[in-house]
Amino acid sequence: MMLLSGRTAIVVGASSGIGLATSREAANRGAHVVMVSRSAEKLEQASQGIAGQPAVFPVDMLDGAGLASAFADFARVDYVVITAVADELARRAPIDQLSDDQIERSFDKMRGYVRILRILAPKLSADGAIVLLCGASAARAPGPGFALLSAESSAIVGWAGRSPRNSRPSA
Repeated sequence: MMLLSGRTAIVVGASSGIGLATSREAANRGAHVVMVSRSAEKLEQASQGIAGQPAVFPVDMLDGAGLASAFADFARVDYVVITAVADELARRAPIDQLSDDQIERSFDKMRGYVRILRILAPKLSADGAIVLLCGASAARAPGPGFALLSAESSAIVGWAGRSPRNSRPSA
């Protein structure tokens, strides 16, 4: 059944895991899938076998110009799924062992999510686009050494309840 026929689904973090599975399922249901990931090689491999010839964009979610270019030709977006990571596992450490670089990079994921949705907000379908932001479980139950990830995830959860739809000016 082609439940998503005529719909556009953008999946960021599409080269593996939840993002790849989401891309596959959306394509199988008829959506035009736009796969975004920072690794061109992994993304190209992941896109093989996806129904309907997905659009593939190897862009890091921290590259605003690259994202704007990738999304420029899409007038309307119905679904946005962001599962991308920003190397947060590399920042796992007790607080007294965190480097300045780890601290500086601690909110890269949040910056990437906001950047993506800022670019896509004007393109979101007026009849009810769906935006799914993944990776917030650390906000509720962080493991040892994941205090920064927990803070970043909490920020995403707090922000997600207010954006992007709720932050649009009313007409």
